[in-house]
Amino acid sequence: MPIKMVVQCCGHCGNKTAFTIAASGSQPNGMFIQEKEITIWTTWRVLLCSTCAQPTLERDIQKVKGSTGSIPPGRSESPEVLYPVEQSIHWRHIPPRVQ
Repeated sequence: MPIKMVVQCCGHCGNKTAFTIAASGSQPNGMFIQEKEITIWTTWRVLLCSTCAQPTLERDIQKVKGSTGSIPPGRSESPEVLYPVEQSIHWRHIPPRVQ
């Protein structure tokens, strides 16, 4: 049975909380590397934060030995978060977050 909930930090509200997997889609790409068949699965997921109800989009790329099966692998340890985009600008004149 696939995972329906994941726990991670929300890029919108900043809370570490449970997310519901609202939607997902996968695409297999088969290739041969040094005469061995490899399948690269790309899975996109839309997660909804249980605290603020804002969406998060993630991309999960995994390499699997063998041919392209019809069942994608489960969620990896660290999928890439595509949205919300992490703010790399640090504002010097804004005080740090109050704990």
